[in-house]
Amino acid sequence: MSISPLKYRDLIVVLLIEKQTLLEWFGAKEKYKKLLLVLDEYDIDDGPLPYQKDLLPRFDLNRTQLMRLMNDLYQDFSDKLSNPNIYKVSETEVWFLLESREENFWSIGVDDLEVLPKEGQLVHFPFIRGEFSTGYFQVERISHEFENGKHTINMFLNQEIDW
Repeated sequence: MSISPLKYRDLIVVLLIEKQTLLEWFGAKEKYKKLLLVLDEYDIDDGPLPYQKDLLPRFDLNRTQLMRLMNDLYQDFSDKLSNPNIYKVSETEVWFLLESREENFWSIGVDDLEVLPKEGQLVHFPFIRGEFSTGYFQVERISHEFENGKHTINMFLNQEIDW
């Protein structure tokens, strides 16, 4: 699968978000080894993202060559993702998200949930009844996020129940 080249800011975000997967898949590949080791020094969640001018002195490349290398890595990553069962999920988090009458947002993390409610189903949390005047909620929508081998399931709940 051929993808359009990304701009620097888009590339750096994607590569940093998936750096652990990239290191696992391509860390031994001579073409990407130095790039991945440098990217491993940065954290997407902690601190500013590196500018191109921060990375260029670390390599014997000009801007065009660095962008080509980063886009090649992203292309190889995209190509490998099309293999069956390639993206390993090592952790799953389930969150129930709801908004109270005072527009306070509650997030309730749940461990080891065997069955996930579907959209439209009722969920009962009697322990938060005081905040919401009810313990019953309806699943309004569900979102799934995949990042660096972690699957996050967000279940958005609504007090307005369709009986």
